[in-house]
Amino acid sequence: MNIICPALIKAQIPALLWDIEQERVAILAGHANDGTVHIAAILEAENMHHDPHNHFALKSAQWKRLKREAERKGLQIVGLVHSHPEGHPAEASSQDLAIAKRWRAVIVGAVFHSLTGQLIWYNGDGEISREALRLPVKMRIVNRLIGFDD
Repeated sequence: MNIICPALIKAQIPALLWDIEQERVAILAGHANDGTVHIAAILEAENMHHDPHNHFALKSAQWKRLKREAERKGLQIVGLVHSHPEGHPAEASSQDLAIAKRWRAVIVGAVFHSLTGQLIWYNGDGEISREALRLPVKMRIVNRLIGFDD
């Protein structure tokens, strides 16, 4: 699978998802064809899970609203990205992979690791690729204050 995600979209990920205390989530909108996913927008969502430090969840009404928002832009939902806060690994968990296998609307998933700035792309078959995103200065300062030094 080939993932095309412009630098402008990648730059929005830390700003939307960086959190050392809980998982945050956003929807990836764009187009997919012939094994290539083109990401054109990132739509912020609210983590509705009762245990947001360890999990994320979207309610049906929120999913429908985000789907309509993507469609108004001429896009479709192609994936989701969520963060892993302090204490979680910089990789897609077995639960992330299981969700990707079951969730037909999601072609690609990504984990943004709040401490390392790693962005890990995956689908139901496993990790596709990873890359380091540059964290803004204030995020790097907070990470150092809590004892994590990049």
